Amino acid sequence: MALKKSPKPKGQALVEMLLVTPLLFLLTAGAIQFTVLFQARSAFDKACGEAARQYAANQLKDSSAITDAVWNDMGFYRSYFDKQSLNISTQTPQASIADTFFNAIDTLGPLASEIKSYLINYTGQTWIVTICCTPPSLVAVIFPDGIPFQSQLTVLKYPN
Repeated sequence: MALKKSPKPKGQALVEMLLVTPLLFLLTAGAIQFTVLFQARSAFDKACGEAARQYAANQLKDSSAITDAVWNDMGFYRSYFDKQSLNISTQTPQASIADTFFNAIDTLGPLASEIKSYLINYTGQTWIVTICCTPPSLVAVIFPDGIPFQSQLTVLKYPN
């Protein structure tokens, strides 16, 4: 029995392309917007680190100056954040193994204690910086209330 060739389907490729093209554009736009979101997160982390360096160098004195420094260092990406949601809370850093070791130096005598107080006389704080990111339009569909970002830094500085 001989099989007859079916006639070539005309327009099938066009219909398939019309179905796939919007999905490809949506996927591409979503990838671009997630890239912008990750760059905003990176700018936030960089701004927190820069503010910590300024604080450690005694260029910033109080929490309002720290908040302003974080906000100003975000540059172009400030448009993706809500300034009123920027919050910095501080706490004393937890003791580490090095702290335990250096506290044991005190038992070696007064000279060792004096050397320790001269070389290792840092004070510090742990900062927890939080801010709410307003994502781009396609990502906002997934996160309508925004995305909370948080960065935790332990900042040590030598007293004045």
